[in-house]
Amino acid sequence: MSNDEISLEGIVFSGNGEGAYYISLPKYFKQIEEKLGFKPYPGTLNIKINEESIKKRAFIDNSKGIKIEGFEESGKIFGSGKCFPAIINGKIEGAIIIPEKTHYDSSVIEIISEKYLRKELNIKDGDKIKIYVRVI
Repeated sequence: MSNDEISLEGIVFSGNGEGAYYISLPKYFKQIEEKLGFKPYPGTLNIKINEESIKKRAFIDNSKGIKIEGFEESGKIFGSGKCFPAIINGKIEGAIIIPEKTHYDSSVIEIISEKYLRKELNIKDGDKIKIYVRVI
């Protein structure tokens, strides 16, 4: 792990499906593709991070990241967020995404990738996972 890379560990859990909705919105999808260099799978992998990782997350939260701009559509405001490139379980490239507005607390991170991570990594709810995040 380098100085600009932070490792986080946690447990996979199922969310409520909102990640798929938001990632699939064309204005978010296009920005992710342009700024991160991949077409995101329509959904996020939710991780409940451990106590040590929660402390490390504060550094990530205070870092610049790659900005994903919010927008207004049909009278509804969609908030901004930021992403950080990541390697999931040492195998697959993706990013953690930190929405400006979320119903999760700092113990949860959401991961995006062009791959369906549950299938690619053969993981299910309750499995441990490690994420290396490049802080920018």
